[in-house]
Amino acid sequence: MPVEGQFDIAASKIVLSEGQELIGWPVMGVAHLLVCNDKSDPLPLSFAQYLVRLAGQGSLEAFGVTPLPEPIRIKTFAPLQVTTAANAGSNE
Repeated sequence: MPVEGQFDIAASKIVLSEGQELIGWPVMGVAHLLVCNDKSDPLPLSFAQYLVRLAGQGSLEAFGVTPLPEPIRIKTFAPLQVTTAANAGSNE
């Protein structure tokens, strides 16, 4: 909940108090995402990539998520897949 006097609803941004230091991004959340990579149904992995990358240039502001800065977002272009020893040959 925004604190009165520190949130400018018209500008939709945080307003810093006099002399307050900049400390980086106001809020950053962490979430875990587990998705099965089934070659016959690529939708779950595609949707996970959409969420992490925020569909390229878009954003999911309705859910409280905004786009990451470009240098960080570019690092997410690597495949979002981890292969364990137990299932290393199961999808080939």
